[in-house]
Amino acid sequence: MNFTSEIIIPAGYRIIGLITREVVVSGIRIALVGELKSIKMLIDPSNGELASDLELLEILEEHDVKLAYDGAIHICSEIWTKYRLLFMRDEDELLDIEGVEELACALYLRFMFQRVHHKRKDRYVNFGKVLHYSQRLLYEWCKVMLLGETRMFSIGYRSNYSAGRLHTLVADHSNYYVDVVVELIEYLQEMETKTSYSAKNKNFIKK
Repeated sequence: MNFTSEIIIPAGYRIIGLITREVVVSGIRIALVGELKSIKMLIDPSNGELASDLELLEILEEHDVKLAYDGAIHICSEIWTKYRLLFMRDEDELLDIEGVEELACALYLRFMFQRVHHKRKDRYVNFGKVLHYSQRLLYEWCKVMLLGETRMFSIGYRSNYSAGRLHTLVADHSNYYVDVVVELIEYLQEMETKTSYSAKNKNFIKK
């Protein structure tokens, strides 16, 4: 299935928003077994508001929670803002373009990590997986942006993401939006190495 840049670019903007939400949800879930344990019955991480959840995470001290907060703030203030810099229409108008939500959600559901368990240890593992699979998701978006097509609808297709393949993919191209997304991928790579679980077991995610 082929896509035009008029669809791919705003879909990338939507994907960055979905990733930011996943980072925040990860931070909230970790906090609910730690600093927010006493109010865990009052909070549903999956149905929160980004602004209010960020305000909550800001006052907490646990390492991975602060990592999630700092990461989300950086993505919102630096990456998301930079990505949208060249848009000539407002956000709602962009997301109303036919095919944008379809592409963004299709990529997200195919390549993003989906949580299964929420036990105490799993929340730390899941955070690392969210960060890693976000890189894979963005790599697949880069392939759509630069090649104009995707194999995500092919049964059995698996992403071949790696830092080396990403470098090869973008080496001979000059695309503003791809450059911003690559910057985000590199930032997520750095975040991944800083998670508590990754520090103890660097091989817990299958590359």
